Amino acid sequence: MKLKFHPSLTVLVWHGVCGIIALITAFGWAKGDDHLSSATRIAYPTIALTYVTIYLVAAGPILLKAAFDALTPQETSRLQFTAGSSLWILGDLPLFIANFVIYLDQGFVSIPQGIEFIMRMISFLFGFALLWISGLNIAINWLHRRNTCDEDLTDWAQNRNRWQQPADSFHRRESTVAFAADS
Repeated sequence: MKLKFHPSLTVLVWHGVCGIIALITAFGWAKGDDHLSSATRIAYPTIALTYVTIYLVAAGPILLKAAFDALTPQETSRLQFTAGSSLWILGDLPLFIANFVIYLDQGFVSIPQGIEFIMRMISFLFGFALLWISGLNIAINWLHRRNTCDEDLTDWAQNRNRWQQPADSFHRRESTVAFAADS
């Protein structure tokens, strides 16, 4: 069996590794660091557990479905956007903010915290860029389906003689629109 590259599987593996490192950082370093405030020592493991739970319960199965069971490219794109947005909003964004606040307060104080910060920054930036591009793609496709130009092309083809008339004859033509005041 030949393995082939699939973006959904890459995202699945990346977030799995980030989740493991987040848990190691949360329960190995953040819980025992006396320099952190008590709110940070409580919030950081909670956010990390939320991230791993979202990954295991929702985003992981959705990414596997996108990799192996999606019927069309549109469905694959929609599933990837759903999983990526849930991971980014509920995991990457809060963990990045927490890591950034810890970095601003104390700098890099341990190796797991430094690795977590760098991986979280990469995940945050790439996740934001991919979600922005995917969101634009979804919006463009929706607008294209909603405002398709087929009617305009059909209208042009039916009235091409009108469009090919000289400008003077086009402007002198009487309007066929009946106004309410005229009737």
